[in-house]
Amino acid sequence: MQQQNAETYVVTTEPVTEGWHVVHRESCEDRRDVLMETLGAFEGCAPAMERARERYHPVNACPTCCSACHVAADEVE
Repeated sequence: MQQQNAETYVVTTEPVTEGWHVVHRESCEDRRDVLMETLGAFEGCAPAMERARERYHPVNACPTCCSACHVAADEVE
């Protein structure tokens, strides 16, 4: 059963931005026209990122729809 504030998150199945697999909310207007895998419904981007990291590497979050989890390129080691 989905929780009330849960949203569906997806991840790109191939790296797209600077070699990253990118996590988006399913409703994101900034999604590219690429193949996506549904990660499931979560109450925030952090658990969606955890799920994506179980399947893909490296993973980043969309700066538009998941800004709380996005890591800017200059912050990556």
